[in-house]
Amino acid sequence: LLYAQQQRWPDARSCQFEAVRLAPGFVEARLQGALACHTCGDVPGEDAMLQGVAQWPPQPADEALMLADILTERGETATALGVLEKAVLPQDAEGAARMAQRFAAQRSRLFERSNRLAEAQAELARIPLDALSDTDADVANEIMRAQAQLLVHQGDHAGAAGLWQTMLDRADSRMPDAGCRNLRGAFSKAAATRTKATKSLLRS
Repeated sequence: LLYAQQQRWPDARSCQFEAVRLAPGFVEARLQGALACHTCGDVPGEDAMLQGVAQWPPQPADEALMLADILTERGETATALGVLEKAVLPQDAEGAARMAQRFAAQRSRLFERSNRLAEAQAELARIPLDALSDTDADVANEIMRAQAQLLVHQGDHAGAAGLWQTMLDRADSRMPDAGCRNLRGAFSKAAATRTKATKSLLRS
């Protein structure tokens, strides 16, 4: 876990592989190992770590979101939704409400990737964008990112760009030197994906 915090992903991956070798049923090690493999691009290692994931016990909310993110990238929509469905939510009302918003954003991204746009929109409708000023910045970014992805899918690139710019502006105001680095990377990735998809459509 220390290696993961330091973003020394190959070292983290090796440690988690050893932990799973010693205790194959150690779900936390499998989850952290899957994250390390996912970050390193080690698909066979990720496959090995996620064996039996649908039968894993309920995960704490943050871990469930992390696992659902990995499964989303793998295209395992049903399993990701199942992970979110049985996740253990915070006990306090404020924490539970915050997590419900994050889960709605995650489900929207899952549905959008599966071309289930009506369901994606329905998830976001639970969290009106005009209420984001009352939400903490990280949650607001997750919601706006999900909304931006849906807008791109619907062909509203200008609307999506406006949301990305809002996120970048918010990051700049919070951490001028480094706050928007991840968002710019995500924006570039989204733009590259859109360009690739457009070229593919033109070729067909």
